[in-house]
Amino acid sequence: MKKTVRILALSLVFVMLALVLVACKPNSDYNKAKEKLDKKDYETKLYTDGVTTGATELALGIENVEAILYATKKVGDKYETVSVIYFKDSESAKNALKKIEKEDDDVNEKDLNSKYVKATQSGKMVYAGTKNAIKAAS
Repeated sequence: MKKTVRILALSLVFVMLALVLVACKPNSDYNKAKEKLDKKDYETKLYTDGVTTGATELALGIENVEAILYATKKVGDKYETVSVIYFKDSESAKNALKKIEKEDDDVNEKDLNSKYVKATQSGKMVYAGTKNAIKAAS
């Protein structure tokens, strides 16, 4: 009986852990992420065309961009903003993050909103923007 209860309790712990991990997963579907931000009163722009994604690839020196999502929301006299670049694979996102971080090092952070966050990666996505906007997008 004790062994059965232990196994049952351990199984429950693993199920709860799996649920928590799935709930925290960022939204990798850019259309759903756009809808989510729209519902939170962000002004969004989604680019999936080859012209815009190709221009971004050239400008940043990155590859395999699938889509770009920009979102902005005015809060008081400041703006919450986020840019999410969706890549075809996580390796491309990782390589892009390295290049973007090099560019970020040249930015004078005193000139930026104190809530600015440097670029971060999550799977096939790279986020850059304010903490609240990144949280809303993921």
